Amino acid sequence: MINEIPKKRLTERLKDWDDNPNMRTDASYYEVENSILNYLTKILNIKKGSVLIYKEYGIPNLFNVETSKLKNDIFEIIQKYEPRLKVEDVVTSSNNIDQFLPKFIIKAKLSSDNSDFNLDSYIDTDRKIEVDLPKDNI
Repeated sequence: MINEIPKKRLTERLKDWDDNPNMRTDASYYEVENSILNYLTKILNIKKGSVLIYKEYGIPNLFNVETSKLKNDIFEIIQKYEPRLKVEDVVTSSNNIDQFLPKFIIKAKLSSDNSDFNLDSYIDTDRKIEVDLPKDNI
């Protein structure tokens, strides 16, 4: 089945949304949580230099980077590109998947209500950065 084609352009729909506050709905905590997890997974897997209009965006090549440099890069990228979070610290920890690959604990607060929003981030065996909720919070 083909999705219905919107009757208005995106800018027109955004204007309607802005003009009619009753069209807005608050996202649930679960939706915000998933949105942040998905977005962080995407931005932390963009390789530095791969975005043509902004060469500084992204994480350096994971094969040649020191853990301390990667920890700082993760902190700076989240701080700069995820305004829904206020990063307090990024610390390294042991990785249960592979002892030679680092795990990072991201200590943050939600900007909206200043509540704790801590995350686990690790490099998997495919050299992809995964982001998830801490297992003890689930």
